[in-house]
Parts: sequence; C-alpha cells; structure tokens
Amino acid sequence: MFFSIAFAAYLWLSLSLVPISAASLGAPDLTSRQLGGPFQGVLSSTLLGYWPFVGTYYDLSPNARGPALVNGANVALSPLGYVEIRQPGFLSIPAVDIRTISFAITFTLRLPSAPTSRQILLSNWKTNEWQYLMTVDAAGTMTFLLRRNINTNGSNPTQDLVSVTTAATVPIGTFFNVIYTYNTSQRTLSVYINGILSASAVVPSQFTDLTLHNATQTYVQFGSKADDTPVTGKLNADLSQLLFLKLAF
Repeated sequence: MFFSIAFAAYLWLSLSLVPISAASLGAPDLTSRQLGGPFQGVLSSTLLGYWPFVGTYYDLSPNARGPALVNGANVALSPLGYVEIRQPGFLSIPAVDIRTISFAITFTLRLPSAPTSRQILLSNWKTNEWQYLMTVDAAGTMTFLLRRNINTNGSNPTQDLVSVTTAATVPIGTFFNVIYTYNTSQRTLSVYINGILSASAVVPSQFTDLTLHNATQTYVQFGSKADDTPVTGKLNADLSQLLFLKLAF
C-alpha cells in the first residue's frame, strides 16, 4: 500500500486529537495522486491558520495570527487536549481571509448532548457583512452557509451563494472530525464527517461571482455570531484542531 508523508498528514488532519508542531506540519501537500476523500483533486495546499487548543489558545501555523480570545464564562482549556465551550461563553478567532479562494476548514468537535435548538459554530456574520455561518441544527445536523458578494439587507431571496447540510445527524457524546471544502473550480461546497462525504451542494449556475461577501471583522466567532444583540454564546461543545487551508485544484 502506498504511504507518504502527505497521506500521514491527511490522516492526522482528519482523525487525530494529538497535535504536532506547526514547523513539523508545515503546509501538507494534499495531492490527488496521493489522496482521496476530502482532498481529492487537490494539487497543493497552504496552511492559513491552526489552533489546536492543546494547552494553548495560540495559532501554531507559520502565520502566527495570535490567540483565540475567551469571551464570557464557561470557556476553558481541558488538560485532555481541547477547549470546552459552554453557554454563555464563546471564542473570538483571529480572522482568516477565505473570501476569494478555494479552501478547507477542518476541526474536531464533541457535542455533550443532542441539540434542542440551533447552536452557532464558526461564523463571520456581522450586520451588513454576512460572509459565512456554520451551525449545529435543532435536528442534529450541521449546516454551512456562504453568502454572495452582493449588497443585501439580509432579506434578499438570492443573497446566499451556497449552503450544505449533513445528510445525517452528527454523533453525540464522542469526538468526530468535520471537514468543509469549497472548490471554486467545481463550484461545490462539501462536508465530510470522519473523512466520509456526507453531503455536497453546487453553486447555482446563474451566479458568476464565486467570491464571498465582504467582511472586515478582525476576529470571527466560534460559538456565537456578531449580528446578535447582545453577542452571547450559543454553543455547548468541545473543540480541538481547528485548521484553515487554502486549496488549489
């Protein structure tokens, strides 16, 4: 069986809770010749940000964007290698610019109990600057929404670029890996749970501009969204290994 450093990096990205240093990780070469699954067809990748939440809130990528910031109560690093997020607390993550690129966002998550209402995961969702919103839905699925690069007051029926929802409910009480990929070449937004494709959606053919809505926040949120008043935590989850990757197909 063919085995490479890139494949080892992929397995780590997909399944492991144990971090390695940014220097040893570098920018994994996720090539289609070597990989399938979430990174099928990827010619190269660039690591944009990496927050492992293993004993530190800092970005360990070569970009060193700085630490995630704790907001409110009930957020703390666990000695077991993750950050525990409970309402009303949430995290502010230094913003990574993904507006004009193909990208992957991956993280490991554990929900302590089944949701009874929508909970907010990762969001860049400021009033009049709605760019992306990731949620755990009341039904137990997960949804990721990208908004178009157009002026909108939030009620335009064609304001959304593409949205994908997992085909099945996500696990409860155990860690699972999530990978979202946005492929501008194929016009697709896909979600993988534990390395297996759950669902994929295609940008409507009438949309020619595949860039995301403009956003100027220097921090995005994990566990809340910036257009709420007041901004408060809306997530109960454990989080580890948050990565942002630029992909070339």
